This record gives sequence, C-alpha cells and structure tokens, in this order.
Amino acid sequence: MFLQRPDQFANAQVSAARLFTRRHIPSPDPSGLIAGTRVETETGWQAVETLHPGMRVHTLDGGLRPLVRVDRASLPAGSARVFRVPGGAFGACADLMMLAGQHLLMQTGDPRPECARALVPAAALDGIQGCAPIQSTHPVDIVTLTFADEEVIYANTGVRVVCPGDKAADWLPRLDGDTARVMLRTARLAA
Repeated sequence: MFLQRPDQFANAQVSAARLFTRRHIPSPDPSGLIAGTRVETETGWQAVETLHPGMRVHTLDGGLRPLVRVDRASLPAGSARVFRVPGGAFGACADLMMLAGQHLLMQTGDPRPECARALVPAAALDGIQGCAPIQSTHPVDIVTLTFADEEVIYANTGVRVVCPGDKAADWLPRLDGDTARVMLRTARLAA
C-alpha cells in the first residue's frame, strides 16, 4: 500500500510520459482522399484523381511541394467507413466525403502553443458540425498523395488534411478516435 522505495515511482512517471508523447497510432481504417476531393495545386483547384507525380500542391506552411507518388485504389461498395463533412463545416466550401481513417489537422482548444493542434481521424468528427457517416453504395476510389515529407494540404478550400511523406514525421500528436472525440467536444463546448 505504501511506497517502500521512492525510485519505484520514477519508472511510473516515465511510463505515463510515454502516453503523451507524439507517436503514430495505427488506424484500422484506410486513409487517402476520395475521388472528387478538390486540392489546391500551383495551377488552381483540381480533383485529386487528376494529379500525378511531380505536380506541386499548396501546403499548410505556404509552400508548393511536389508530389513524389500518387497511389490509386478502389474499395468495394460498403467496405469502407465514409464520413460526410458538410459544406461550411471545418472550412469546407462544399460537401466533402472522407475515409474514417483520414487524419485532419484540428485546433484542440488548448492554450499552450505546443498543444494547440493535433491530427485527428475523420471518424472523430461524427456528430460535430453536421458530420456523419454515410453508406457507400458504390465502390470508393481512393487517391493517396505522397510527398517527400508528411504535409498538410487543403481539401475543398479549407479542410486541412494530412498526406504521408517518404520520411517519417512526428511533428504533431496523432490522436486515436476516442481521444480526438473528447478533445473536439471539449473544444466545441469551450468555444
């Protein structure tokens, strides 16, 4: 019941600290942008399925970054969890369909600069600002844009989505669905 050796607690502190470090949390849901999503390139807004390696895309930091790879896949109808982000929510100019595992860059509501933003899966948006799952009755065509480094790009004018990079990135915390839902609901109540 009582701590016999003070150094035993030191190990517990280190373990607890690991819970809050930036780490990749694997998602059982696929990620990627659904065909029809519009992204900002150096020549204007284009449907993601029209992009190819070498094209330059506007990123969050304001720079144009070339695409290293553009992978395409198709998921059978009903096999992927798809969420609808209605136009007007989270900066979207029009409805945006997103895979549940696609991460977005979101404000957390935390006043500390190092904790003010986090990467959250689209599934965490369920029930917030009209976001809801939809049933996919047709195959879902997915395009994964890959850069040299992980990047955040704009989809449908204002939704900030994360695209993978060839180099591992650890620049922001990547939250699991449950943690992200709590954070988003708390931030919304605080606003």
